[in-house]
Amino acid sequence: MELTKINRHGQISIPAGMRKKLSLHAGDFIQVEIDNSLARLILVPVSVVQKKGDPLREYERRGVDLTLLEQNLSRTPEERVKNHRRMWELVQEARRAGIKDKS
Repeated sequence: MELTKINRHGQISIPAGMRKKLSLHAGDFIQVEIDNSLARLILVPVSVVQKKGDPLREYERRGVDLTLLEQNLSRTPEERVKNHRRMWELVQEARRAGIKDKS
């Protein structure tokens, strides 16, 4: 069993030995499968997932707009955090101004 760490940005750190074994590189996607019966996460490299069916192509087939995902993926982790913080600040400002959430 390998230990993984979730950093303060919610990203999972995968030990170097496991990355090498799975041929993972920085920026690669992994699919996380949650096994509730055993309370564990199963990490599946996208290279393996794509053999079962590419999740992005499946979203496109369903007509899901991937523009925001593509924009987010083009940013560095630091830019993603800044963007997330700015969006949260805007939500807080709207709440202070009395604007209700749509949800």
